[in-house]
Amino acid sequence: MQFYDVLIIGKGTWGTKLNEILQRDCPTLNITSISARELLSDINRNYLLLENSSLVWIATTPEVQLKLLKLLNNFQIKVILEKPSFLTKTQFEELILQINNKKEVFMSEPWKYSSTWQFTKQLIKEKKPTNIKVRRGSELVRNNIPSWLDWCFHDLSLIYDLNSVNSLESDLIIKNSCAEINICTNEHQLDLVCGLMPRKIATWEFNDVIIDFNASSYSQGNKRNVLEMNMPLANQLTFCLKAESNIQELEAKLMFYYKVIEKGFLY
Repeated sequence: MQFYDVLIIGKGTWGTKLNEILQRDCPTLNITSISARELLSDINRNYLLLENSSLVWIATTPEVQLKLLKLLNNFQIKVILEKPSFLTKTQFEELILQINNKKEVFMSEPWKYSSTWQFTKQLIKEKKPTNIKVRRGSELVRNNIPSWLDWCFHDLSLIYDLNSVNSLESDLIIKNSCAEINICTNEHQLDLVCGLMPRKIATWEFNDVIIDFNASSYSQGNKRNVLEMNMPLANQLTFCLKAESNIQELEAKLMFYYKVIEKGFLY
């Protein structure tokens, strides 16, 4: 059995795209993939595949993530979970329980590791804006989860990283497949709108600056500047392979997510 640095579980739309990106951007790593259905259908046959991997990236639906995370408790292996787009409070609470059992767990938050975000954080530190407007979404309709729930975690992760949020006030209103999320921290008032949009968008705006995460650029007045090329997924993977997971920090982040979005749970 061959040794793999990374095993991607999931061969749906996102799992396939994730595999293609990491194969391209991490040529020195040995990466393979398997569908969740194939893995779960015969654990004994796939035991060595898990045993001989350093890290598993679970790129499946939220419900299947929980099944796989419980299975991986039996292996000494690092795990990256996709964003916790759960539809029920019970599932969210089960995730928190599972990560405490597993220990070596990371959450997929690639934009946190992008050069665009590092630039944005530094600019916010310099300009000290009070109000920040965030927009994230696309025209794609999701079949299994609401669009807003699929998109919101990209920026909630960055907001948490920006503020290391301890105390906050938040409000969430859902309108026409979009969520309007207002977050007030000790330093910033953030206006996040995410979900179904006429076009793909990922921007942060404050003072006279617009940061475009998709284009990896920023505009100030009439001047547009291109930033360093992003490889956020590869950057996160490299970090997770070398680092130890901070479960206490991850649990605090999940509780921040929970507090912000709990009004939007379907049941």
